[in-house]
Amino acid sequence: MITSMAESSPTLRAVLASAARLQEVVPDAVLVGGSAAVLHAGRRDSFDHDHELADLVERYEDVLEAVEATDGQSVVAPTADEALRVKAYLVVQRNAVRDHLDVRWHKWADVVGACRELALRLGGAA
Repeated sequence: MITSMAESSPTLRAVLASAARLQEVVPDAVLVGGSAAVLHAGRRDSFDHDHELADLVERYEDVLEAVEATDGQSVVAPTADEALRVKAYLVVQRNAVRDHLDVRWHKWADVVGACRELALRLGGAA
């Protein structure tokens, strides 16, 4: 887990600074994907930042305009448990090596439980 920006690479610091600028003008945006996982795993770089926005469809034009004018300092990222649920979904659905690597920083029992719960939900059993 990265506890200080000094522990991260210059590349990751630049990505997170960019993400922070975006979140300053789109405050409801939450960092997801690889960059969010890196904050918890602390073992690799990320070269872009992805965000979720609950009401993007309704606010698309406003968000698009806001992306042009970014400046800020803090990043909203999911908790470790939220990040695990997202990565568990990707492990089950996409099955890419990078997704498996991103769950290594969790206790294995938690990873298995999250994947099992997700598989049951996707299969209609939960």
